[in-house]
Amino acid sequence: MVLRSREDHVDVRWRCSGKECRKEMTSKTGTWFQGCEQPIRTMPLFIHAWAEKWTTLAFCMGSFDMNDMAAVRLNAAMRRVAEEWLLKNSVPVGGPGLTVEVDESLFSKRKYNRNQVVFFYNYTYVEVYKKQMRLLRMF
Repeated sequence: MVLRSREDHVDVRWRCSGKECRKEMTSKTGTWFQGCEQPIRTMPLFIHAWAEKWTTLAFCMGSFDMNDMAAVRLNAAMRRVAEEWLLKNSVPVGGPGLTVEVDESLFSKRKYNRNQVVFFYNYTYVEVYKKQMRLLRMF
């Protein structure tokens, strides 16, 4: 496989150099970028912006020239990646000298003003207070 760039494609592609094969695949194939229309060059910038919590729709549309659905899909993909990482690498919360408070909110509303009640959970967050009054929030 050889990494090649072409003028008619935005991204670089891997191409098999065998005479019979000549199979091509993008550099996004097999990663969570697969299926994303954005160029691979903007992905590190988007990851940095997501880590800094800058990825609002207006910011993504202005900075990365993407439509609102692409921004929503990329934000959801980043949340899935973060969720998988947290499931594989559990982070202990609490311990000696730490106070842990868990706040879980339940909201309800009536759907179309009928008797059917729809429940949904708001964000659950854990606040950990250290002795030095530092606050660590995990969302």
